[in-house]
Amino acid sequence: MAGRGAKYSEVVPAAFLSVQREGGSARYRVWMAVGAVLVVAGILVTVFAAVAVARNDADKSRQAFRSSSAEVASTLQLAIQHEEDLIANVSGHVAETPSAPNSQFVRWASSVRALERYPELASMGLGVIVPAQELPAFARRAVIDPAGALSADGGFDVLPPGKRSFYCLTLVSISRGPAYPVGFDYCATEPIRSAALSSRDSGLSAYLPVQLGGTALMLSIQTPVYRGGVVPPTVVRRREAFLGWVGMAFVPNLVLDRALQGHPDTAVAFRYRQGSSNVVFRWEYKPGSTLFAIWNSGRQGFLPREGNESFRGDVNNLFDLHPANTFLIKVSYWLNR
Repeated sequence: MAGRGAKYSEVVPAAFLSVQREGGSARYRVWMAVGAVLVVAGILVTVFAAVAVARNDADKSRQAFRSSSAEVASTLQLAIQHEEDLIANVSGHVAETPSAPNSQFVRWASSVRALERYPELASMGLGVIVPAQELPAFARRAVIDPAGALSADGGFDVLPPGKRSFYCLTLVSISRGPAYPVGFDYCATEPIRSAALSSRDSGLSAYLPVQLGGTALMLSIQTPVYRGGVVPPTVVRRREAFLGWVGMAFVPNLVLDRALQGHPDTAVAFRYRQGSSNVVFRWEYKPGSTLFAIWNSGRQGFLPREGNESFRGDVNNLFDLHPANTFLIKVSYWLNR
């Protein structure tokens, strides 16, 4: 009995150990499965949380951008209205005294403190169309009372040189910096020629980027002026009553810098294309992620021919010269892998 008991005592632990190993292996697989499920669940929760946080941050950034851009746009609108007031004042003065000498115009501009009240103003004046047969008389006047820089010998020279049927020259002007040559014919080059003649025929202002003599890029505004200070209803009458263009050159960066005061994280840029102007608002709401809002406005009314226009053509012109406005939004988001 003792021997059998000894053998029995040796068999029972072996069977028990075998069962214990099989049970431990099963529990191990269960815990491994549970751990895997927890890891996957943790990853999913982390991803969903990150997406929610990113979306929340993006929403806050967009709201901040809308608020900031609205303030900047409002400031820019006030600045543009401020420039338009000056254009209206100069146009009224020119319409009343179209043949006044340059010295009188300079005194008037000084009396209204134009350069002091408009630090972004680089120059302003009146440009006129001078037919070829009237060029000698214009040159004599320019030498006596120049509205710009004369040649090295104190004479009047047309720039660029050449014989043309008419010239677009500066009659009176005032400038913050060095004066541009008084004989510069800005209708001798494109796109200034097309923009100026289109402005004369449409009664609308023309906007062009200019860079004269290595200076900074400026915005040139050419506003047509007619006898009586009123825009005639037809193209033919506009040409008959046309006195010239009130021309102004502004430094846009000074306007933008004032508009961006209090918005250090916002960038605004003017981009120019012939026939249209763009304003771009850029907001980097997080590193590498940017939101753009682009406003484009274009207006054109050029007639590629001379002579009388039919009544039907005049009526069509009245309804064709409407601005084309486009607003675009572009969003980029940086995914950090």
